[in-house]
Amino acid sequence: MSTLIPYALQQIPKVQRVDPSLRHWMLYTPWHVKMGLKVRVRNWKKFEAQPEQQQPVRVRVITPSVEGLAGGQPSFLNVPETRTSNGAVLFIHGGGHLRGVAEPDQPFVKRLARAVGVPILSVAYRSAEEEPFPADLDDCYVSLRWLQMNTQKLGIDPAKIAVVGKSAGGGLAAALVQKALDSGHPVGFQGLLYPMLDDRTALRDEHEHRGEFFWSDAWNKYAWNLYLGEQVQEENAPKYAAPARRENYEGLPNTWLGVGTLDLFHPECLTYAQNLHDAGVQVQTIEIPGMFHGADLMFPQATASLKLWNSLFVALEKFFAG
Repeated sequence: MSTLIPYALQQIPKVQRVDPSLRHWMLYTPWHVKMGLKVRVRNWKKFEAQPEQQQPVRVRVITPSVEGLAGGQPSFLNVPETRTSNGAVLFIHGGGHLRGVAEPDQPFVKRLARAVGVPILSVAYRSAEEEPFPADLDDCYVSLRWLQMNTQKLGIDPAKIAVVGKSAGGGLAAALVQKALDSGHPVGFQGLLYPMLDDRTALRDEHEHRGEFFWSDAWNKYAWNLYLGEQVQEENAPKYAAPARRENYEGLPNTWLGVGTLDLFHPECLTYAQNLHDAGVQVQTIEIPGMFHGADLMFPQATASLKLWNSLFVALEKFFAG
């Protein structure tokens, strides 16, 4: 207790920069990362219990496979009872490339399926702790190709497939969209929730109050070095490993990108959005003041979280209606 009080006092100016709807007593403790996982589970259970959220979503476990392609892990196909479009979403969970599996994101994925009224394939992939890049991208790529090759069976318009990802999954989503374009079977839309796009952020030490909660500079450095299987270098990285390193952004699909101003990834996200815009890609960027990384998944009923999600949901609805 004697050490907790000085730590809490030190945290006061940091917490004051956080959006009021996202402030929580755990932000004053040195255990806020570990505690945040418990808060996330508890809050999602409460959030999912709301009656208006209970339109049934049928969930089926599938293992995507395509002849000639490596990868493919057991993943979740979520189909809402009421479908309002013949589109589909391929969703990629986060985890910093370190860990994370698809199942804990199922509450969010089911909410997304209800909101936009289309099937969602929530992809499982190998983490860097199991195998470094490109194992995870291989798993995501075979899942996308499986979805594209089964559109008739699933009642999906191949032109209305969107790829959505958050955090490291957002970086994978951007990389997957790039690879799909280069391989001749592009997708129509990408939605990037505070994506992890640029390994070179790990080379910088000054982040102007960003990364103070839940995903820090230290975690970012560790994650990128593990993911790449070597130390981050300014000069290069493997193709598709860091989507922000792409030089030609022409031809990439319409994009929605959302990020908080206290997120460590805020600068790299804005740069990526600007590069897309400069290449003639239609981009919608939403910045949430005072939001830190992953705050929406811990506080799904917060005003800031709902603002972020509703913006994405509306963007997807417009894409599917087009």
